[in-house]
Amino acid sequence: MEVDALARGKRTRRVRDARQRRERARNAVVQLTELVENRSGSTDSRFRASAARDLVRLGRRHNITLSPSIRPWVCRGCATLLRPGVSARVRVRSKVRLVTCLGCGRVSRRGPGYPARAGQGKGDDK
Repeated sequence: MEVDALARGKRTRRVRDARQRRERARNAVVQLTELVENRSGSTDSRFRASAARDLVRLGRRHNITLSPSIRPWVCRGCATLLRPGVSARVRVRSKVRLVTCLGCGRVSRRGPGYPARAGQGKGDDK
């Protein structure tokens, strides 16, 4: 009888701890997002880059997606904060925005002329 109660107590504690861990992760993501989005320039660029790297790491560990406002400006290859002219090259060709990370060379393509995912292109109407 005591063993069942003890096992139940451990299980509920584990569930409660998991909820608390997820909540702390969400709070950390919100705070790091605010740091990265700070456009006033009052924070150091290295500090913002570190926050972007931590944001990607937290997202991977806790399965939390980046906010749509930040997602295009964080390199998926090296987790660097992409700043046009500083750490990224931005080109527009045929209504497609090409953002090239100057750290690792990864190219991100976005725009109306470029499909969001494989299999959703213009020529896939079979």
